[in-house]
Amino acid sequence: MVNEWQRARDERLREANRRKTVYSSFDYQKVMIEDIKRPLLENLMIILSPDSSKSDILKALLNLMKVLRRFEKYPEPQRGIHPETGLPYVWNPNSLRLIELRDEFFSHCKLGGLRERILRAGINFIIIIYDYDPPYRFMLEWWIEKLEPKHWNRHIPVKVVDFKPFWWIEKTEEKQ
Repeated sequence: MVNEWQRARDERLREANRRKTVYSSFDYQKVMIEDIKRPLLENLMIILSPDSSKSDILKALLNLMKVLRRFEKYPEPQRGIHPETGLPYVWNPNSLRLIELRDEFFSHCKLGGLRERILRAGINFIIIIYDYDPPYRFMLEWWIEKLEPKHWNRHIPVKVVDFKPFWWIEKTEEKQ
């Protein structure tokens, strides 16, 4: 019985080490919780509360800008090994796919400025949370499964004739 328990413990430790990444380290977890997640949720609650005053909402928006700046100091998820820690950025194969999708998306999306920064930070936040936080991974996978092509109608008719956003560049346009 003791050997069985030790084998199970050793297997859990091997699995934990296999999943060790830059973002799972204590220092990054502490920053993520104290400097990113907590203020993000607190300020969103103020903004979404019908009882918040306009000045409280303005303060919360300014605080969200601070959160964005802090998060942008976080290393961006990517393939490979983080040079300072020697740890991989992500371990989950689906995280690598999300990174590929992010890079492809931003090869087309050229919003620029604050909107693009917010969008990039949001996508990176999702990739990081997906990679190291199992409950959020489960929630995102549930949504992705529900968005399979057979359930998603991408081609709903648009009433604007020849609408083409100026900030979206198709690959064929770049070659011209």
